[in-house]
Amino acid sequence: MAIHQEEGSLQLSYMGKAGPDAIAYPIVRSLADTLAAVPADRIRKCEHDDCLLRFVDTSKSGKRRWCSMETCGNRHKAAEFYAKRRRRAEG
Repeated sequence: MAIHQEEGSLQLSYMGKAGPDAIAYPIVRSLADTLAAVPADRIRKCEHDDCLLRFVDTSKSGKRRWCSMETCGNRHKAAEFYAKRRRRAEG
């Protein structure tokens, strides 16, 4: 597998070798196709401190913050809630 620039865009080529390249090629090809089809400003890193994931923001407003509201978004909001509650209790 090789990535090269051609006519102003990145191109992925497959050399036809067996082994890890043959297994990884469909995954890398899918990623390359997705990245080519999506505006760069819509590819985001999840805002949860412990998350390493990137995602494509498909929201109308373009303000999505987390890879998943059910996991990272919920953890963030719960942590904010408990911190606010703790501050109130401390006075």
